[in-house]
Amino acid sequence: MVVGLALLLNSTWRTKVMVRLIIVIGVAGSGKSTQAQLLAKTSGFSWISMGQLLRDHITGEYKEEMLAGKVLDQQVVTNVLKPYLGLEKSEDEGIVL
Repeated sequence: MVVGLALLLNSTWRTKVMVRLIIVIGVAGSGKSTQAQLLAKTSGFSWISMGQLLRDHITGEYKEEMLAGKVLDQQVVTNVLKPYLGLEKSEDEGIVL
């Protein structure tokens, strides 16, 4: 698990926003979602399931690559994730990813 702060650039307002992030990393079936949901509930943070987000939003060639187990291009993943990072949230809140 990775815990830290991320400095994000809100492209709409051209302002820098500090977001508290807890990133849960593990192999498929290791309980990432279960642990992330518990962390979000106890910390009051928002929870984002990156896998579900990608499954819902990736299409075409990238979807085929993802389903084949290939690593997606960083820009593709960033473009899917950016709108969900909660840049409007206060500094006291955070995100479990």
